[in-house]
Amino acid sequence: KTSAIVSNPNALAHDPLILPEWLNGNTTLIKKPTSPFFYFLMDVTESVKKELGFNRRWGFNIQSLVSKECGEKWASMTLGEKQKYLEMSREDTKRYQLAVKNYKPCPGFVEKVSYFQFLASSWANVADSIPRLKPCQVQEEVWRRWCKREQSESSGQR
Repeated sequence: KTSAIVSNPNALAHDPLILPEWLNGNTTLIKKPTSPFFYFLMDVTESVKKELGFNRRWGFNIQSLVSKECGEKWASMTLGEKQKYLEMSREDTKRYQLAVKNYKPCPGFVEKVSYFQFLASSWANVADSIPRLKPCQVQEEVWRRWCKREQSESSGQR
């Protein structure tokens, strides 16, 4: 498993290996490592469905029943029985760490700053520049500046 690349915008949204395009066209996204339990789920889901006597008429309720049964099986397993899945997860974690280490965003990628990051970095400057403001007024001023900043970014002035 390597980084998932979105090459087809019409790709099926439910496919876990095809991720949506986001962050200004950054299409090289790194899939997080899979947990041991999820490897176990992928391995035993079909057999658990058969054990439960799965019938298509059950509809969507089957997944919650299967997940519950798998969770109970996982909880009752010994460490030795889980070893296969733990090793698979370790290998996937190595893949993830290597991908993160070598990650380079696509050309033209601009990281967006969240409002809360902007608030934290701007609060002191606003409070110092206008000392008569109460805290709620400082927050309103920061919000005004954030909105102004967003407008200038969307119009390409920044």
